[in-house]
Amino acid sequence: MKKRYYIYFFCITLFLGQISCSTQKKTTSSSSVEKESSVKLNYQQQEISSANLSNINVSFNYNGNAISSRASLKLLRDSVIQISVQPILGVELGRVTITPTKVVAINKLQGRYFEANINQFLKQVDTQGVFSQLQSLLLNELFIAGNVEKDPEKLINQFKISRFPEGYFLQSQNNIQDLKTEHVINYDNRISMTMFSYKGATLTCSFKQHSLFKNKTYYPTQIILSFAYGKQNETVILDIKNATFNQPFVVNSINTDHYRKVTNLEDLFKK
Repeated sequence: MKKRYYIYFFCITLFLGQISCSTQKKTTSSSSVEKESSVKLNYQQQEISSANLSNINVSFNYNGNAISSRASLKLLRDSVIQISVQPILGVELGRVTITPTKVVAINKLQGRYFEANINQFLKQVDTQGVFSQLQSLLLNELFIAGNVEKDPEKLINQFKISRFPEGYFLQSQNNIQDLKTEHVINYDNRISMTMFSYKGATLTCSFKQHSLFKNKTYYPTQIILSFAYGKQNETVILDIKNATFNQPFVVNSINTDHYRKVTNLEDLFKK
């Protein structure tokens, strides 16, 4: 159950606990992958200390209805991740702030907030590892779910690498129980897909249309997040309209004294 909470954590923190990202697991047939025992991959990872995605269009289906919203994301490496949703004319509806030790989700419309120690929230999963890997996912970096290793050169050695029509297909080895991680790295040295799964639950992130932003940083202009668990299958599309990297910015906090605290995350959006 720990690994199941681990996967749900990514979905909850990305979409304020209400928006579950999802579609069918993207599978790769054995005929489409050329298996080689000595495939070499010279992967070079960018150095990003901060990311400010100030204008994101979010599209998803909720109860059969197509919904669009505006959002923003701020990330300071190894420090904080903050996601804000502003569906109407820039008016903030809610915010999630994640640190290596704590998660705070605020529903400003209904005056509620949820706060928890990540260790308690994730049922004793390694907290530093979870934050680090969520960070890597958002920065389009290499990682292995449940593995605290950050050095890309050391991480590469922990994957089984095969040639793939779009580049290289990486499958994690020595998985923690059934928690698996897979990446596709294209011939431009960009991660075009990341997928991790635990038993029946799968999160697939497709990174599309990498563009060169200021400070010579490449980043996808579209991210498609797909979550599949049982009969639950939905998709969230993030279109990044404006982003800056390795530039200083302020991460503002909210005084929760004016909000009512809820014990369970699911109570945050109850009517």
